[in-house]
Amino acid sequence: CLLEFIRLHDYKRTEHRLGFFRTKSGAEVDLIQERYDKLRAIEIKATERVRASQVRGLKSFLEEFPKAEAIVLCLSPRPFQLGKIRCVPWQNFFKEEWERD
Repeated sequence: CLLEFIRLHDYKRTEHRLGFFRTKSGAEVDLIQERYDKLRAIEIKATERVRASQVRGLKSFLEEFPKAEAIVLCLSPRPFQLGKIRCVPWQNFFKEEWERD
């Protein structure tokens, strides 16, 4: 998923900065994207059922950056919400990204 994200944005020549996030306690987020002064935190999970305990890094990130968008790419057949975190089937996410400016 990370390579597909990079490939897609490179192909579309979008302006973005990529990174990752890790707290002192070890909570992590797989991908942080800064684009047009907006932040997105993206976590990748190879499961259909994302649980709140699996998104500790995203929750920590949202505590520091409450206006950021938080997304989990997963194997779920349909999108769902975990509080402020949007869980999206990875195929849907890349379709949205392709159609995005």
